[in-house]
Amino acid sequence: MKRKILIFILITPIIMLSQNWKLIGLEKERVNAIAVNPVDNSTIYAGSMSSFSDGIYGKLVKSTDAGITWDTLLYNVSVQEISIQPQKTSFMYVALASTNFTRPGILKSTNSGESWVWADSGISLNYETSVGTVVPQPDSIDVAYAGTGGLFGGYVYKTVNGGAYWKKYPAEVMCCQFEDIFFDPLEHSTIYIGSGKLYRSTDHGYNWNVIDDWTAEAGGVKLAIDNSNILYAGLPGYRLLKSFDRGENWFFADSGIVRNNYWDVLISPINNKHIFTVTSGGVFQTKNSAIFWESINSGFPVGTYFRTIAITPTANHLYCGTDKGIYKLDLLTAIEPLNHNQPKEIILHQNYPNPFNPSTKINYSVEGKRYKIRISAYNVLGQEVTVLVNKEHDPGDYETTFDGNNLPGGLYIIKLQYGDYIKTIKSLLIK
Repeated sequence: MKRKILIFILITPIIMLSQNWKLIGLEKERVNAIAVNPVDNSTIYAGSMSSFSDGIYGKLVKSTDAGITWDTLLYNVSVQEISIQPQKTSFMYVALASTNFTRPGILKSTNSGESWVWADSGISLNYETSVGTVVPQPDSIDVAYAGTGGLFGGYVYKTVNGGAYWKKYPAEVMCCQFEDIFFDPLEHSTIYIGSGKLYRSTDHGYNWNVIDDWTAEAGGVKLAIDNSNILYAGLPGYRLLKSFDRGENWFFADSGIVRNNYWDVLISPINNKHIFTVTSGGVFQTKNSAIFWESINSGFPVGTYFRTIAITPTANHLYCGTDKGIYKLDLLTAIEPLNHNQPKEIILHQNYPNPFNPSTKINYSVEGKRYKIRISAYNVLGQEVTVLVNKEHDPGDYETTFDGNNLPGGLYIIKLQYGDYIKTIKSLLIK
């Protein structure tokens, strides 16, 4: 059934950036995958592709100092994706392609990459088939999904025992290449998969439906979902689309983008309106929920092939994988602060204690007049875990408590919102 695609264009003035991207590693290698530890800004993993014709042996590398130095974890591999289990960040999967006869499949580590084991039993693999994506379920260390693809097509697989065995899904989700898997941030039984089309399951992957009838011309659909279930889909060879109703209707959302192929879409972990995308034309950002985009390509060599993008959990650094290496951009100085329209009458103080266990106090002040204020807490996946305050406030000093007893340890973002104004602070729960 055909869906509606609506045109939505608004011209908005944009302040151009002067900060440059800087090469920080894997020089002259095609960096296909980047992952940042969701509770540690300084720990980054990056993977490159092998190309024997160029004399390049692909690697998986790790940095614990935000890209200043790197250690090689795997050699002579072709890395398609790196996934970290958000609830237990020492658990990792790496999806591998077959290029120049490197072995395709899935590797797993339970000690932050110090050692690896093959974890792809049950997956049909050969030197014409690659694993394009592997993603752990956010709330389970045992459940993960993987997608394959190649000359003879691909399938979706699921494991419920940490990769010891994978079960193949039926033929209705067979495609040429599966490249992206996303979980609904509020309900993990709902899963989206990007291939040549966009699929959705609402029952933990037992049944799948195509949720739109457009088709990517090359490669797989790239996805991003914010914590209010707004869905973004980047289609290679087509457009960037946005849906407010989980895929029933779509808007064009790429005004200002030099477009051809969309290789990645990323939402800031601390601000839903701040979105990044990687296309064949470079890296672009929007600060207004994809109404208008601006290029942030300063510092890349001419002729750069762009592939992937990643952001730190506190949104202070952006990383981009290219065919010339991995690049880094400092967002604290390069991008306009999110709180530039802060009302002087509303103040959010840093929580105390911080780090904390099991609870912490959050103080805030209201001056001048009456405001309706909402304070909530988000995990590093952008999921709202609790609403602390949502009411009208007379002028005065206030305090609320963030209770972490029923939450896993890790970094949390406390967000105060009044109208369009948003103020955030970071809080670390230690268990």
